[in-house]
Amino acid sequence: MPRLPRLAALLALVVLPLPAAVAATASPAAALSCVEPQRVRETASLVFTGQVVDTVDGQLEVAVEEVRRGELPPEIAVGSGSGSGSGSSSGATVRLTVEAEMYGLWPREDGELADGWRSERTWLFLPYEHEGRWLVNPCNSWLTSAGRSDGDRGPGWERSGTASGGPFDATAVLAGSAGAAVAAGGLAVWLVRRRRTQG
Repeated sequence: MPRLPRLAALLALVVLPLPAAVAATASPAAALSCVEPQRVRETASLVFTGQVVDTVDGQLEVAVEEVRRGELPPEIAVGSGSGSGSGSSSGATVRLTVEAEMYGLWPREDGELADGWRSERTWLFLPYEHEGRWLVNPCNSWLTSAGRSDGDRGPGWERSGTASGGPFDATAVLAGSAGAAVAAGGLAVWLVRRRRTQG
């Protein structure tokens, strides 16, 4: 076999698997396919607007502004107020479990919903019930008001009052300060001993 055809055959063996490899490593966002929003709205049993006041343990705490369809299930209420009929304001705070975190605008850490974030933006939620939990995802919850972009945290997210950690961790700062004090003390002892041995 001549040298050039051999090289061409080898190149084909190397290059042909590339499209499959590229497709396999493509951004996961490209894999998300939602049902049309209109169909989701038509079939939703519960529709309401609200603001996310906290994120905790894979859930959103939402201060409900207006219930547009259905009634808020009592099992998800964590604040004052009760389920209300269509078109009324609720005032309740509810907890919704987030699924498919990596595809949404939620703040994330290690691909999961990060704790301790809130958004002043208004959201439209159309959650569905599964095994006693009410679930939301990027296909049944949308921002109704625009916001600034904060990188991976999405539009308008900021730290909530129940954030664990924050810009700095007080325990870590205290431990670091204690370590620095011990190191400084050790250096001072070493300098004193060195002067005595030289003198």
